[in-house]
Amino acid sequence: MSANAAMIGAVMMLSVRGLMAQLTTRINFKEGYDLQTKAGTRRLAEDIKAEPPRHGWVSLPCTRLTGLVNLAQTDEWEEANFQKRQQRDLRRADEVVSAAEPILETGGDLSWEWPTTAKKGWSSKAISKLTRLAHKHNRRLYCCNFHGCAYGLTWRGHPVQKSWTVATTCREVWLALQQRCTGHTDHAHCRGQVAQASSYYPELMVKAVT
Repeated sequence: MSANAAMIGAVMMLSVRGLMAQLTTRINFKEGYDLQTKAGTRRLAEDIKAEPPRHGWVSLPCTRLTGLVNLAQTDEWEEANFQKRQQRDLRRADEVVSAAEPILETGGDLSWEWPTTAKKGWSSKAISKLTRLAHKHNRRLYCCNFHGCAYGLTWRGHPVQKSWTVATTCREVWLALQQRCTGHTDHAHCRGQVAQASSYYPELMVKAVT
C-alpha cells in the first residue's frame, strides 16, 4: 500500500479471551507489507502458512472499486490509467484470498471487510473465490450489512452513516454487525478525513460488542 494508506490493510486477529479479545499482528504498509505488490501478497501468504491466525480480518484499499470514482476521469489517458490500477487492486485482492486459505484449513475464521459501495470489489473474482473456499472447507459464509452511526461512529459530534459489508465465516461477527441507522438526520459526509478516520471501525466495533 502507499504510505498514506498505511492504516488500511489485512489484519490478523487472534482470540485469547472471547472473540477478538487480542489483536496480535497487523499486516500493512507500516509494518513492512506492501499489499499493492505481488511481492507483498506473497510474503503475506508465507507468513500465514507458517503460522495461521485464529481469525483473519481483511480490509484492503477500496478507493478505486467504488462507482463514484469513475466520475472523476477526464480523458482517455486518465481512464486507461485508472482501469490499470483498478485491475491491479483486484488481482491483489484475489492473491490475498488465496493467501488466507490456511486460516480456514486449520479451523480458523476469516472476515472480509469493504464499504458496501465497493461494488467492483464485491462482484470480483476474489469474493467468488472466498465463497468457494468457504464451501470447500465446509464453512458457511455470512454477510453483514450495517451502518457505522448505529455503532457510535461520529466525526466532530456528528454521526457518520458509512455503510459497510463484511463477509465472514464467524457467526459471532455476523450476529454482532447487523445494526442500521436509527434515524439520525445530521450525518457527517463520509469522505476525506472522515473516511480515513473510519478505516478500522468495524474491527473495533466487533471487539467492543462481543
